[in-house]
Amino acid sequence: MFKKNALVLLAVAAMSTSAFADGKQWWLAPQAGLAVITPAGVGVNGTAFTWGAQGGYKLTPDWSLGAYFTTSTPATGLYSSNIYGMINYHGFFDGFYAGIRLGLLMSGTAAASSSGFRYGLNAGYDIGLNDMISIGLQASWGVATVSSATGSIIDFVVPVKFWF
Repeated sequence: MFKKNALVLLAVAAMSTSAFADGKQWWLAPQAGLAVITPAGVGVNGTAFTWGAQGGYKLTPDWSLGAYFTTSTPATGLYSSNIYGMINYHGFFDGFYAGIRLGLLMSGTAAASSSGFRYGLNAGYDIGLNDMISIGLQASWGVATVSSATGSIIDFVVPVKFWF
């Protein structure tokens, strides 16, 4: 009985906030980069500057949940915006993570817009500048379906994460 209780206490301690090495699990990050959107069937087509923000929480040292927003204008008068949730695995090696994303894509013009479902994969690498700030490179590939048309979106962004 004592061994069983000790194992339960160790498991709870491993999952607790104080068990993390640096004690910081939350992050917020502005980000900017490049979006490649194809084909024109999802409302927009081309390569564009993209910017946005992300935030999240490390559930354990190996797993995190987050939310992500980006917007871009691949042509004058057109826009493409994404908002979705993500789950990432960080246990490969220090700084690297990979995961999945599910969410919404909104695209169109100021006069008419449409929205649809987006899902895909992402991977990234963060370099800690100090115990509160990291900078990285993140790439994602996703499939978007808008008004019965399907296209793909590839994003390359540089997030600057503020940890607390």
